[in-house]
Amino acid sequence: MDEQVQQEIKAFESNAALIKIESDEAFITAQEDLKRARVIEKRVGELLDPIIKKAHAAHKEAVGQKKNLLMPLQKAVGLIRIAAGAYQKKKEDEARRKQAEEAARLKKIEEDRKLAEAAELEANGQKDEAEQVLSEPVFTPPPAMQAPPKVEGVSYRDNWKFRITNESQIPREYWVVDAQKIGQVVRATKGSLSIPGIQIYNDKTPIVR
Repeated sequence: MDEQVQQEIKAFESNAALIKIESDEAFITAQEDLKRARVIEKRVGELLDPIIKKAHAAHKEAVGQKKNLLMPLQKAVGLIRIAAGAYQKKKEDEARRKQAEEAARLKKIEEDRKLAEAAELEANGQKDEAEQVLSEPVFTPPPAMQAPPKVEGVSYRDNWKFRITNESQIPREYWVVDAQKIGQVVRATKGSLSIPGIQIYNDKTPIVR
């Protein structure tokens, strides 16, 4: 970059760090400084904008070529991922169902065993022992769940999503304030409209032409 421009920017930065506006004269000087900064900014643009424009065009062209080249591949990958994800979920659902059925079968076996044991104890006159057996909780170790086959280098991650079924039932903490809409109303009404829960203020900013 032009050495003179660099020196001007450095000097401008040093002066701005010490600025203190306490009089009309200082206020006018500050505004003149803003105009001078705009001139320096324009000179920097004249030096570097052509380079930036050329680099941006080359980058845009390369990105476009990459996108066009990969698009068919990405579409194909998307189809495979959807199909593989659906099969993965199907197998997991089947495994959970079989696991639940096996757990219920084992629990039934244990319950029948306890009933038979309690009946035998009661037949032998051991009523208290029979009641004790029946009062004990039924515990069966959970059966193993058979997982779908795995391929080295490929894994699956959970991707939990949601869909809204009834907006009126959504708790208040999940609603988001529409900042864009509020900003549009505030700018259009220029402080003449009062919105509950919102403080409207005017943050003046100098504009240099």
